[in-house]
Amino acid sequence: MAINKPYMAFLGVLLAIDIAFLSQLLVDEADFQPMDAIHYGRIVVGIMTVVVLLLVAQELLRARKAALAGLKETMPGHAAELDEEQKRTKKLNNLLLLATFCAFFFYCMLFNIIGYYTTGFIVLIGYMSVLFYAQNGRLKGPDILKIVVIAVGTTAVLYLIFSVFFTLWLPRGILF
Repeated sequence: MAINKPYMAFLGVLLAIDIAFLSQLLVDEADFQPMDAIHYGRIVVGIMTVVVLLLVAQELLRARKAALAGLKETMPGHAAELDEEQKRTKKLNNLLLLATFCAFFFYCMLFNIIGYYTTGFIVLIGYMSVLFYAQNGRLKGPDILKIVVIAVGTTAVLYLIFSVFFTLWLPRGILF
């Protein structure tokens, strides 16, 4: 049975993000939101869970039918004649996709635990570091300092906009 592994990995990451969202929606509504606002999020996450599980089932059925029919599947982009530059680009793209999903997953999982601004700051530094390294092939002291300054500035601007000007309540967590 030939399963499209990259596609299944992508669906697995979507399911992990879905679980991260769901874990944040199971907190006590009385702490910070009206009852109606949280129900919308639960409905969207529920629909997302069903869709992802249906896509997984569809892929498994497709692979089973192909295996029963005795078909040898060829997946696009897996040709043996890829040159080194194409292989390097494909590897880099996969790394950036993984970094994006990891950053998003950890952001969703942690913002109620350690706080909205602290989580945003940490994820922003991590994700910007990965992108900077992918673009420049290096990450040295001055580069890290530049990333930290940008992350501090971005977090400060978000704090001013949401907490000071709009006076919105955002999860504080244990750190900030």
